[in-house]
Amino acid sequence: MARSRRFYGYLLSYMVIVTLSLLVFGSLAYRIFMSSLGQEIEKSGVSQLLQVRDIIETRMLEMKRIAVRISLNPALTSYTIDGGGYQLMETKRILNDYMSSNGFISDIGIYYMSREDDMIFGARGNYAVDTYFDAVYRYATWKAADFQKESYALNSPVMRPLQSVVVNRSDQRSLATYLYPIPANASKPYGVVLFQIEERTFGNLLGNALRGNKGYVYVLDGGGQMVAAAGAIPGFANGEEFLGEISADRIPQGMSSYGIDGLDYRLVKLTSEFNNWTYIIALPANQLLTGVYKAKALFFGLLTGILLAGMLMSVFFAIRNYRPLQALAGHVRQHRGYDATPPGRKDEFQLISNIMDEVTEENRELQTRIKTQAALVKERMLGRLLEDAFANHEERNEALRVCGLTVSSEHFRVIVFDIDDHEGFMRNTPRPSVDVMLFSLRHMVEDLACEVTEAQCCAALERGGQRGVSLVFQGGSGTTELTIREMTQRASLFFQQAAGYTLTAGIGCEYSAASRIKDSFAEAQHAARYRFMRGGNRPFFYSEMMDLEMRNLRLPLDRVDANVEMALKQGSEEKMKSYIVQIVERLSAPGVSIETAENLTTDFAMTLWKAASDIGILTDSSAHLKMEESLNEKFETISLWGQRMEDICSELCQMILDNRKSKNDQLYPKLIAYIQQNFADNMLSLDKIADSFGISSSYATRYFKEQTGYSLMQYLDLVRMNEARELLRQSDVILKGIIPQVGYVDESHFIRKFKKHEGVTPNEYRNTHRGGSRVI
Repeated sequence: MARSRRFYGYLLSYMVIVTLSLLVFGSLAYRIFMSSLGQEIEKSGVSQLLQVRDIIETRMLEMKRIAVRISLNPALTSYTIDGGGYQLMETKRILNDYMSSNGFISDIGIYYMSREDDMIFGARGNYAVDTYFDAVYRYATWKAADFQKESYALNSPVMRPLQSVVVNRSDQRSLATYLYPIPANASKPYGVVLFQIEERTFGNLLGNALRGNKGYVYVLDGGGQMVAAAGAIPGFANGEEFLGEISADRIPQGMSSYGIDGLDYRLVKLTSEFNNWTYIIALPANQLLTGVYKAKALFFGLLTGILLAGMLMSVFFAIRNYRPLQALAGHVRQHRGYDATPPGRKDEFQLISNIMDEVTEENRELQTRIKTQAALVKERMLGRLLEDAFANHEERNEALRVCGLTVSSEHFRVIVFDIDDHEGFMRNTPRPSVDVMLFSLRHMVEDLACEVTEAQCCAALERGGQRGVSLVFQGGSGTTELTIREMTQRASLFFQQAAGYTLTAGIGCEYSAASRIKDSFAEAQHAARYRFMRGGNRPFFYSEMMDLEMRNLRLPLDRVDANVEMALKQGSEEKMKSYIVQIVERLSAPGVSIETAENLTTDFAMTLWKAASDIGILTDSSAHLKMEESLNEKFETISLWGQRMEDICSELCQMILDNRKSKNDQLYPKLIAYIQQNFADNMLSLDKIADSFGISSSYATRYFKEQTGYSLMQYLDLVRMNEARELLRQSDVILKGIIPQVGYVDESHFIRKFKKHEGVTPNEYRNTHRGGSRVI
């Protein structure tokens, strides 16, 4: 079969495209492939280190949380922990609970510098510092005096590297010790928490990072000292020898190479922002490059095969694409009267293009008229029907006919479909897509009205501001409230699948006269406003909303506003949220009119504004403007209004509390000092303490409890009991002589209080602590 220049042009074009594509994309793919392979290798090393870092940091955070919990536990304070008896057993139990919650820790202890007995209270026992460092944990280079010196100078957590330790005078282990001051970052901590971590815990964790390969994994502290290491490389006795060769300080962050004795090693280094520790993994390069060589050979073989297949496909596609063009050109010549020019001398594509230009020119004017008329006229007439903007019946009937509605019908109804979260829809949807979505929505609701409700005729119009569409339809035999609900639900589901947003439908009443279409439209718009109280993605029938309003009372407003203003001025965020939840629940109940809801939410916002202004927390112009903008926001639903009001109230309450707190920062230490100086006064009372500082008794006890967890009088009893215990242990003063020294008058009252605190009477306590050896 003779072929024209077009065929050979096809063939050459396909071959050029295939060849150039393979050259360009092959070289690009090769670069990307090799780069990705290198990145994957680096990511693999980084990923392994990240896993080690994340696990270690997680364990460090857990130890930090344990230390913080210890510092806040009232049963573990320096003045609560006693030298023997039940309290020591309770201390061991609590520390054992903390230790069992973290498998990283082998032992835990607490040392208080403020105590005179130099004791370390631990999960496994309670020991004097010298005993702890001589018999329990004997370090090779770290003694009790070194520990005490470090403790007094410690103001941030410190991890001591792994070193040889003799445990219980018999068991040789390698341990790392983590010291955490309490409280952390204080200029002068009052205690230290000791966490003991065994070498095998680090070894198991670091060994997993190598995944069976030869190499080393290191963990270095912020000073560059090695905390732990794991792994092996032939030619090196241990990790410390290899680390000395590569010098950790000279290794850059990320992946790098290093040569030792003619052998290349791949190094990955990461420095943690959490504690400034450094993590290093070192692997022999030949372990990593074996896969690279295989991948390169496979890549070039695959590229050659694709080139040969591309050539064959070029021939196939050239023949396949040319045959229809050749047949079409012959058909055109026959039916348009063109001369049968020899195929080799004529370009078939040019011939067809010339004919298409002629046809297009002939029909252009007709197509333009068809596209621009019908839709515009229909939209304009439907808008007039919704407003009933007609001078007489004839004009209205003509508008009905243009919109495709029946003049003689006695069933007219309007439904409006509003897009839920309209602002989000307009913000997140490109403008051309908005027009397409609304166009599709108009035709979809028309089709659904005819399909589901068996409407005789219907017509839809886009609502102003692109908020949705309005549907006018004439009901049929199948038009019931149930079928209308089904139609609106299916419309919302369609729009959600197409645009990602749901629809709220407002349904007006049905009327027998076309002149009442405007009334049904107004009712539908009013019904749709109930989305504010009941939420979107549902239909609202005007008649149903009105029936509910008539059967229920209106919501009272005055008491809520008064309580809101009082709670806000008190800075009570909890009460404010409770009132907002109450308002949301009451407005969400059936029977509340939309006018009531709008009035109440407006009154609530004005109450917030008035209360905030009265307190004086909006003196700053930016805060004033921000509050004004927040309170003037418009909300589609009552739940969104409630969430926003909770956020505003939370900000206002925090501002009020911050304002108060700034005035009371010095009160706490003064209260503590006053009680320490006057606890022996048996006339000391809550009112007397409050009067001494010019504050109310209720505020004094509430403020003190916020700071310590104890009320003022509970703390006073605690101080008195501590003093009584000391006198019972250390002095020979009889009980009647001790009672007035600790602020009590009545002996039976004191004995009852002491037994409640200690579980034994004062005499039993003295006999227990002075009758035998001290229990450690």
